[in-house]
Amino acid sequence: GPPPRTRDEFLHANFRFVISPLAANESRALYDPDALTEWDKIEQVIVAHDATVDADHRCPICLDTLRAPKITRCGHAYCWHCILTYLSLTENYWRCCPMCFDAVKKHDLRSVLIDRHRTIPSVGSSATFRYVHRGRGSWFPHLPAPQAAPSSTKNHHPQQKGGIPSVHGANAV
Repeated sequence: GPPPRTRDEFLHANFRFVISPLAANESRALYDPDALTEWDKIEQVIVAHDATVDADHRCPICLDTLRAPKITRCGHAYCWHCILTYLSLTENYWRCCPMCFDAVKKHDLRSVLIDRHRTIPSVGSSATFRYVHRGRGSWFPHLPAPQAAPSSTKNHHPQQKGGIPSVHGANAV
């Protein structure tokens, strides 16, 4: 079967991150989409709203809607007040996560933004994809520029909307 995934790979696959401006210039994640971002460089975690699973994003400690949510390195979100109270119940500088028993430290907690405008696609739903282009040596993709109509129709293969080559054309890659 497939190799087991690490906690960091799970976080990178399921969440988006806001990286500290001071750390952004030295982050490999800007030019390598497969690079894992170091937790110390992350300032905020963006969680996609999934209405099918958890409409309110509830705190597992107080069982209420998350208020000023914070997320742990293991990916569990709690109310800021709830996790601070939980961490203060011991003399140690860390406690076990109430959900998975991984170590939780106050300085490792990150703010959470629940993106209610972007929903996770569900099985059976349709998705629309856009063709984007990333120039050689560029870090950021963009929509391709509209192509001018060809002067000759000889050896011309029809293109779809937006200048995207048809997959049925002989020159399709």
